[in-house]
Amino acid sequence: MMIPSHREPTTPAELVQEYIIEEYELTQSQLAESLHVTRQTVSRLLNNHSKITTEMAFRLGTLTRTTPELWLNCQLTHDLWETKQTFGEQVKQEISPLVPA
Repeated sequence: MMIPSHREPTTPAELVQEYIIEEYELTQSQLAESLHVTRQTVSRLLNNHSKITTEMAFRLGTLTRTTPELWLNCQLTHDLWETKQTFGEQVKQEISPLVPA
C-alpha cells in the first residue's frame, strides 16, 4: 500500500542544480560542454522547461557515475505527482476500477 505524498517530489532540475552545478561549482556553459549539449538545453532543463529524456538521462548518468534510471525515475516520480495533483480527483470520479467476474 502506497502512502500518498502531499509534498512535491524533487525535480531533476533541482538535483542537477544542487548536486552537479553547485557541488562542482560549474556554470551552465561548463555543464553543457561536459554533457556535449547546448547551453540552451541545460538552461531549459534547469528552468523546468524541458524534461529528462532517455538521452539526457544517459548523459547525466555517465557524467555523475550514476544510472540513467536514477534520472528517469526522478522525472517520472515528479510527472506522476503533477498529474495526480491536476487530474487525480477527476479521474477517480470518471473511472471505476475493474472488478473480477
